[in-house]
Amino acid sequence: MLPHVEAFRVADAVGATYVYRRHSLDADLTHDGIDLPEVPGAVDPRLAAVGERLTHGLPGRLVAALPAREQRILAMRFTDEMPQASIAGEP
Repeated sequence: MLPHVEAFRVADAVGATYVYRRHSLDADLTHDGIDLPEVPGAVDPRLAAVGERLTHGLPGRLVAALPAREQRILAMRFTDEMPQASIAGEP
């Protein structure tokens, strides 16, 4: 006998299958013959505030609460873009 599964879980699973479908960059998304690369994008006005929120918002406060060594490790990894193997060799 199969276990009982709630309908909303089935609906979530079915909906999740569409996440993995990739659309071609050459697909006609506008139905008027215009390809995706030709569709102009728009600047998100919230983008400018991302750096400020990361630095002075919750992530910045959490990093500031870490010991100096752990802050340095994060800086090497994400600011200096050092691979983990190189970070491991640092004093």
